[in-house]
Amino acid sequence: MSLFRPEALRHRQGEWLGTLQLSQPLPLAWITAGVVASVLALGLFLAWGQGSRRVQVSGVLIPAGGLVRIVPPQVARVQRLAVQEGQPVRAGQLLMTLAVGDPRLAGAPQGQLQQTFDARLQSLADTEQQTRRVAEAQQQSLAQRIEALQRELQQLAQQVQFHQQRLTLAEQAQARLESLAGQQFVSTAQVQAKQEEVMGLRADGAALLRQRASLARDLADLQAQARELPAQTAQQLQALARQRDEIRETATRADPAAADRVLPVTAPMAGTVTAIYAGAGQAVSDEFAMASLWPAGAPLQAHLYAPSSALGFVRPGQPVRLRLQAFPYQKYGWLDGTVRQVAQAPAQATELARLPLASQTGAPQPLYRIVVTLSAQAMRAGGLAQPLQPGMQLDADIQLERRRLIEWVLEPLLGWRQRW
Repeated sequence: MSLFRPEALRHRQGEWLGTLQLSQPLPLAWITAGVVASVLALGLFLAWGQGSRRVQVSGVLIPAGGLVRIVPPQVARVQRLAVQEGQPVRAGQLLMTLAVGDPRLAGAPQGQLQQTFDARLQSLADTEQQTRRVAEAQQQSLAQRIEALQRELQQLAQQVQFHQQRLTLAEQAQARLESLAGQQFVSTAQVQAKQEEVMGLRADGAALLRQRASLARDLADLQAQARELPAQTAQQLQALARQRDEIRETATRADPAAADRVLPVTAPMAGTVTAIYAGAGQAVSDEFAMASLWPAGAPLQAHLYAPSSALGFVRPGQPVRLRLQAFPYQKYGWLDGTVRQVAQAPAQATELARLPLASQTGAPQPLYRIVVTLSAQAMRAGGLAQPLQPGMQLDADIQLERRRLIEWVLEPLLGWRQRW
């Protein structure tokens, strides 16, 4: 008697392989439609989408026409400052006063001045004699060293000649031994010993030739120094002569009262004092500016300095995005501008040296100036308009060109076709 009913057993006997399940894949039409739609979307994106190529450069804000540099007319000393940085001034307003002349001569009698000038002239005369003596000693030393090297080169040339004769005899002996070894009159060891001797002589000859070349270079250097020494001495003597003439000219025009003469420095035009480079009591000369003035009504421009590699596609009218370092763009945004002028020649080194970004652009490659017109003269910060100031440093993104994405993708193929 079975524990299970016969009907249950028959039902289980037909399912020992498991239940049958039929899976129907996605229709082929749906897959084809999805692929076609994706390809069409990508094609439309490449055909209608656009991208731009940009170049990043650095620059500084400068008024149109540049800053006015206040330069002293002659060597002087700042006696008093009448203005401060950031102060607006009108044309003709006093900026500072200069004390002209040497303050050490103030109140000195004429006889004492003459003694001072005579002492300076005597010091220059002693220096000139010392320069001549040193030059003569150097010339004699060079002549002796040149003569010694020439003798050494002659001896070395004879040594090279004797060594060449020894090498020739050794090679002839080697040839005879090799001939006798072929007839088995001498042993192979004797031939190898002679070969080693010849190789050693060749190495010694090469060393002698290197030594002779080194001595020849030293001799050429000494001869060049001997030729240049008179010109160097003449330059030193000419500099001393110029100093002597200046002292004599100063002595001729010396006036003890000139040290007390005061020279006023006034603003050449209305504007704002942007910087003062000289303080009270500081000596100044006509080689450096004492202050800089921002002319009234002159709008600020961005002067960008780009290398030649980034200049090929820059044209007037191209849009520029400026990021002022004083106003982080993550918080205050960009300042828009437009390229107004592109320089055709590199900026001079003196121009770059006066810029606050000279330390950043200290690259040896030439830099070209790009003038950009600003869309605004202030930045919105905290709900207030913060006016821009000359000298502010900035970074700029210049949009060189804008193309469809398909043109960027096919550019290598088009370039290859044009080359071939």
